[in-house]
Amino acid sequence: MLAETGDGVSTLRAIQTLKPDVVFLDINMPQLNGLEVAEAVRDTTTVVFLTAYAREIALAHGGSIEVSSNDTSGTTFTVRLPRNN
Repeated sequence: MLAETGDGVSTLRAIQTLKPDVVFLDINMPQLNGLEVAEAVRDTTTVVFLTAYAREIALAHGGSIEVSSNDTSGTTFTVRLPRNN
């Protein structure tokens, strides 16, 4: 781990300074939220969200999320995001 921050502004500053290959973000951060930080660094840094807001992430990136449940398989979450070429 290179850095741990407590808000979106500090997170963005740390990403710009440290230039990591990948960052782990939550969506719900003060000042700038995780989606705003991800948008600011999307051309240089891979973002992985650890969050309870999977639906919001999928929709923000033009994707979709489906949930299905049955007695055999249990509950399945399918997230589809468009590819960036």
